[in-house]
Amino acid sequence: GNFSKYIPSGAKRVKITCDEQGVLPLAFIKDKKTVVILINPTDCPVSVSTDEDTEYLTAVTDEEKDLEEKIIRGTTEITLSKRSVTTLVF
Repeated sequence: GNFSKYIPSGAKRVKITCDEQGVLPLAFIKDKKTVVILINPTDCPVSVSTDEDTEYLTAVTDEEKDLEEKIIRGTTEITLSKRSVTTLVF
């Protein structure tokens, strides 16, 4: 769901890095839409920061949530729950 629902058809994968050990990042862009998928396969929550200080959508899939969406405003730090896939849409 995190991939098929949020990555537009024809989007191109772009390079992304994450300083947090264990987090697997992927990024896709099409037109003015950027989608970042952060996979936390670890057994611990992980805090990560983005370069975006703007409004964006998050969608979380983990043991308790299935594509739970939330709008984030004015913060660059988010917490990835353990064993989760978190999608950010800018």
